[in-house]
Amino acid sequence: MSTHRAPRSSEVPKVLGGLEDEYEILSELGRGGTAVVYLARDRALDREVAVKVIRSTYVEDEEAVARLVREARTVGQLQHPNIVMLYGTRRLDDNSLALIMQYVPGRPLKSVIRNDGPLPFKMVAAVLDDIGSALLYAHRQKIVHRDIKPENIYLDEAVEVARLADFGIARHWDKDAGITLPGMAIGTPTYMSPEQIDGAHLDGRSDIYSLGIVGYEMLTGQQPWAGENLYSIIYKQKREQLPPLDEVRPGLPAALQQAVEGALHKIPDDRWQTAEQFLACLRSQTVEDVRSRHGVERPSEADPGSRAPAPVEPAGDEPEPVPAGPLVDDDALTIKYVRPQENELEHAVTGQPDPADGQDQGPRRRFELEDEDQEAPAPAPWGETPEERPAARGRVMALALLAFVSAGLGFVAFNAMGEDGGLVDPVPGNGAAVTPTQGGPSGSETPAGGLPAGGTAPDPASRPESGLPDRLVPLVGTLTGAPGQATAQPVRVQVLDADGMPATVAVVEFRVESGGGAVSPQIADVDSEGIAEATWVLGNGVQPDRVTARVPGRSGVDAVTFVAETGGTAVVDAGSPGGSLPAAGGGNGGNVPAALNVVAGAAQQGTPGEPLPQPVRIQVLNQDGAPATGVTVLFTPDEGHGNASMEATTVDDQGFAETSWTLGPTSGSQRLRIQVAGQSVFTVAEATAAAAASPRLSARATVVSGATHACAVTSTGVLSCWGGNTYGQVGDGGRTRQSRPTSVAGGLTFARVSAGFTATCGITTAGDLYCWGRNEVGELGDGTTLARATPNRVAGGRTFVDVDVGFAHACARTAAGQAYCWGKNDSGQLGDGGSGDQTRPSPVGGGILFRSITAGWNHTCGTSGSQTFCWGANDRGQLGDGSGANAALPALVAVEFGLSQVTAGGSHTCGVSAGGGAYCWGNNQYGQLGDGTTQDRDTPVPVDSQAGFTAVAAGPVHTCALTPSGAAYCWGRNNWGQLGDGTT
Repeated sequence: MSTHRAPRSSEVPKVLGGLEDEYEILSELGRGGTAVVYLARDRALDREVAVKVIRSTYVEDEEAVARLVREARTVGQLQHPNIVMLYGTRRLDDNSLALIMQYVPGRPLKSVIRNDGPLPFKMVAAVLDDIGSALLYAHRQKIVHRDIKPENIYLDEAVEVARLADFGIARHWDKDAGITLPGMAIGTPTYMSPEQIDGAHLDGRSDIYSLGIVGYEMLTGQQPWAGENLYSIIYKQKREQLPPLDEVRPGLPAALQQAVEGALHKIPDDRWQTAEQFLACLRSQTVEDVRSRHGVERPSEADPGSRAPAPVEPAGDEPEPVPAGPLVDDDALTIKYVRPQENELEHAVTGQPDPADGQDQGPRRRFELEDEDQEAPAPAPWGETPEERPAARGRVMALALLAFVSAGLGFVAFNAMGEDGGLVDPVPGNGAAVTPTQGGPSGSETPAGGLPAGGTAPDPASRPESGLPDRLVPLVGTLTGAPGQATAQPVRVQVLDADGMPATVAVVEFRVESGGGAVSPQIADVDSEGIAEATWVLGNGVQPDRVTARVPGRSGVDAVTFVAETGGTAVVDAGSPGGSLPAAGGGNGGNVPAALNVVAGAAQQGTPGEPLPQPVRIQVLNQDGAPATGVTVLFTPDEGHGNASMEATTVDDQGFAETSWTLGPTSGSQRLRIQVAGQSVFTVAEATAAAAASPRLSARATVVSGATHACAVTSTGVLSCWGGNTYGQVGDGGRTRQSRPTSVAGGLTFARVSAGFTATCGITTAGDLYCWGRNEVGELGDGTTLARATPNRVAGGRTFVDVDVGFAHACARTAAGQAYCWGKNDSGQLGDGGSGDQTRPSPVGGGILFRSITAGWNHTCGTSGSQTFCWGANDRGQLGDGSGANAALPALVAVEFGLSQVTAGGSHTCGVSAGGGAYCWGNNQYGQLGDGTTQDRDTPVPVDSQAGFTAVAAGPVHTCALTPSGAAYCWGRNNWGQLGDGTT
């Protein structure tokens, strides 16, 4: 196995328990969400090998391990010069599984395409020849690879050949030797054959299709359908042919074009039937010769998804056909290669090699891969001009496609509405039953069921072949559901042709338009009656839930929109299918997990190093489509793709579980693997990280005070502190009390500063966050509990625009609005959903983007738009939600108006509205709420003052506010004269 990543020797374990007697670990080659790959030395044979250690989490199920080992034995029998060999397997002391593989010193083909763009014709032919030979050999052993893609093809620089790797999901097509559940398709959608997407029986022709996609990508320099969403890729993979290669890559040798395009037919019987046929065409034989020799008919011209290879034209001035040959060098525009002229042993025995053998492809001559003058410039994507070319290439996620329909229970009535947004009037009946109508200009109504009034459905046996989709009609009226739950019946629609007959060759896209809910699947094939359905998980009820169903690619087919209205119990109307769904864990499927679906939070966009705006929410179902309960789900980001707040959690009684996902530090596509613990039921969520501009802050003259010390930053960014210094909170490098302002050490230019009880934090003008002082519970955020007498960078490398320090915790906000907290968390004041202290910044949960953040004694608050949220201790009502219960996640403050600013005190909170009114809630023992009483309040109450305020600040047991004219008002405890009115 090979990797292009640099070894990271600092992370290499000294030993791997169970391998130390046989292998010496030299370095780490790379890691992903499920495995880590090491470079090792075989002590007995003194050779380098690659050791792929599959994490113990993924091999807890002994049955799964047995299947994997059985599969590994099969793959281990594949001995071919173009296949990365598997030497053996070992079970390690920590229960993980190690695969011992051939080490390939080179680069994956994917990185070559990414760096070099469209590859020279000769190089493409050479790679296809090598990998085709590997497949010819594997297929003769009845092994289908199932994951042919550039990432699994390695260019061995030592001997200059291409090698096929990662037979991890390979399968013997005559035996059930794999680890795949029946009905599940595994692979990478961009490269999967249509039959693989369908989860059908596979043979070698599926690999040939995938190799054709790889060839197409090498020739065009682009991953097909780059930038499309997953469901669009699946749809196009099954139903749309790629543009002819000679249109996107002029000057292409005919044999190379025919070999690639002959592999890309949607119907398996119409593409190359064997790798031998593929190689014969690639090696310059005509298509007619290949097909006649092997008895293969030309694909029917009636097949709309096929483009039959044309006969080979005379070569003329085109580049001469390329014999089987070599590979690429790492770098450059000029690539030279020498390969042995022949297999001397083979020639000594037979006189000439067998071209169909797969072990040797005959004499291979020297050739040079120079800049090819005859090649056209790098092609633009199909349908685009060169200047419209997308700058980024999307990463396609590997996925388990499971054919199950999910369902749930709930209590919400929903109506259908036309595309113009007009709600359909309810009809009399029990609950709020409605008859959905068709949207569009005509406004014509179609009764539920999809047939004209008074019509009858013809006998399916006598039904003519359906035409193109012309109409989309709803098949449900009123359903039931509850906020956050799935409707009791799925959303169902029927696609009809112009004659009112079911259109059976179509897909339907279900899309959430508002409300924050989710539908699954988002793209659904219609059945033999033209019907498609999707499970609808409703949002939180704050906004109306709307889901639109439409036929993609058919602009003349009006969409249908369903609208949910919360409240009450409604019934399914007479036009809707009857029956009920099995209860959780019920039915013949029992409680055995069979499907895992992402129902919310998929395909989000976020900022590198920041949590995504919404949590990723999944549902586990059994074989009946009912929720599977009591199972544990694992959330594991790929290496470098951040971390999940819940690495392992148990689903609820409806099979749901969720996690916050903090992205990794780099831009681009990132993946989160979600798997049922101990089983091979999994899926992958993908997100896109877009780099945010690094903030550049202006220094703001500020004075702040802590318990026994104070600090001030000037308008030029000079920071000074004075007062108590027992823990180094002054930041001058010592621990002696300072009675005068003393410059903070380090020479940094600060824009923001906050003084807590015994710690201080400041943000530089570059956005870097530093803290110093007491650190008993991690309140400095540097990953330790060591006190610091000089500024120390907060862990994580993020940049921030705002910071506030409380009693023993601190919080900061990024330019994107994501909040992080660290330190003491006994009351949930960090807002990350837990109660454990954190020595590093931990993202505040709930997917909320804040415009301000404030830390109190043991609670925290923040504003987001017109809403205010608080979390942590609530024993005195300081969270303002009226519950009196602590909250480990942000709780919405019960205020009917927006607060422009909020401040957290000891155990009370105050805010100022845009209109100048001040409001407070929480502890009022000393009158610090300013309402004229000493009664605690668990929701906001107005401060009893006629003055209008622009800002407010809460201390431990007193509060002060400023008017527009700069006058200060204070209220609360005054034992030290803190109110400033001349009294105590």
